[in-house]
Amino acid sequence: MDSIDLTILIVAVLLIVVELWYFAGPKRKAAGHGKPVAQDVRINIRHGFNPALVLVEHGRPVRLQFFRDETSPSSAEVRFDTLNISKALPEFVSTTVEFIPKDPGDYVFRCGSGYVGRVVALPGLAAVRQNLGRGHQKHG
Repeated sequence: MDSIDLTILIVAVLLIVVELWYFAGPKRKAAGHGKPVAQDVRINIRHGFNPALVLVEHGRPVRLQFFRDETSPSSAEVRFDTLNISKALPEFVSTTVEFIPKDPGDYVFRCGSGYVGRVVALPGLAAVRQNLGRGHQKHG
């Protein structure tokens, strides 16, 4: 075995060790570790809220993206009466509403036209699993 073969062997062994360390070694903590990750849901507004029912895990931040896909003046605002939140909803623009559901239960939201929706805060990750794939359709 000459020096080139020995060099290739050493480099190969080092690469294997680095690869094993990278994939099987200790995991690095993500930036902001310790902060709960927000639960993002997009809600389209066109002749009602879609989805009108949003399931989340209580105690974790909720970030709702309301997209008003209509021009009716009666859907120009969304209100969460129990949370004392009211936001204007400009036409064809996403508007963010954020809150943390402290307790499990219903958090009703509505607009002036009578559209009604609910955020249901459930204990545990079951809520998140039930909500997968809901409210993420593209607006049309």
